Amino acid sequence: MRPAIVVLGSGDLERTYAPPLKDGPLLVDASRAIGRELASAGCDLVVFSSDPEYVERDVVEGYLAVAGDGRVFVRAPHDSTVRFAVSPEAADRIQVEPDPADDWETSYYRSVFEADGILVIGGGRSTRIAGVIGVAVRIPVVAVAGFGAGASVVWQHLCKHVNDATAEDLHLMGRPWADASASRLVASLLGQRTRRQAAQAAELQLQRRDGIRRTLSSLAGVTALLLAAAAILLAYTTNSVGASMACLLGGPILAAAGGALVRDTRDAHPGLLWSAARGIGAGILATTLYVASQVLTNQNALTVESARRLLWFVVPMGIAAGYTFDLVYAKLRQADAVPGNPLTPPAGGAGPTAAN
Repeated sequence: MRPAIVVLGSGDLERTYAPPLKDGPLLVDASRAIGRELASAGCDLVVFSSDPEYVERDVVEGYLAVAGDGRVFVRAPHDSTVRFAVSPEAADRIQVEPDPADDWETSYYRSVFEADGILVIGGGRSTRIAGVIGVAVRIPVVAVAGFGAGASVVWQHLCKHVNDATAEDLHLMGRPWADASASRLVASLLGQRTRRQAAQAAELQLQRRDGIRRTLSSLAGVTALLLAAAAILLAYTTNSVGASMACLLGGPILAAAGGALVRDTRDAHPGLLWSAARGIGAGILATTLYVASQVLTNQNALTVESARRLLWFVVPMGIAAGYTFDLVYAKLRQADAVPGNPLTPPAGGAGPTAAN
């Protein structure tokens, strides 16, 4: 699919720009050269006016001077007139897309968000705003800062944020216009687009991997929780103390692993093995502490019947331990061991004094 490049800017020599326009007499030839290079590179053009004060007119004339099947899309208010000084054959490649809105800003700024790339030359306030928007939403941008005006402000913003431009791209945009500038600037714009597409593809691949991990984590978590529930049922089918103790220890550990795996599905980048290990650790800790407390307080705790009763408590406890272990651990790490200074005496009373 051919990239659609939005061209913005103006270079009216009778108009005052802030910052000022530089090398204004070169702007017409430069705009036409850029148009020719965009056509040779296989791009489509998106412009908004054929008025002589805007660079679009010269860019379009240079673009249509190159034979090819590239098209020029003109997005302008429905009541505006569009006329480019080109041959009838070239005029067939111009496609006017009238906007039902009466103001030009609607189609102007909307096209920025839909662009595959933005090329800014000269221009005033609206050009500057559109270029800065392009930089903000990480659309490939080339600001021909050598001509000053609004494009130089866009270039300054791009230098701060960089996005997909290289250091050489930024240096190129800031240099004075030269014969080879048009081809290099267009190559810079398409290079940014290639890098942006590569970054988007890598991000999409990462999202897909995370989706697979999230699915696997969900399946593993549900399986672990079902096995934990099965441990309760299994304890009622055996009269063996060893089998009951295995259910008593294994059930809550599986439950904790299941709780940790289910919680893992909420993370931006799920880690199946790490979550399972964290859950197992939480389950072992919680189960050992609880069963040990029962043994210390009741010498008859480790019987088949008592194991069955304990399972109804330790399995839900394991789920809670696995689901919240990292949250509790983070809180413990952030908490002060001693919340206040024990040597500080209370107001109005005598406190302990340090030994001399």
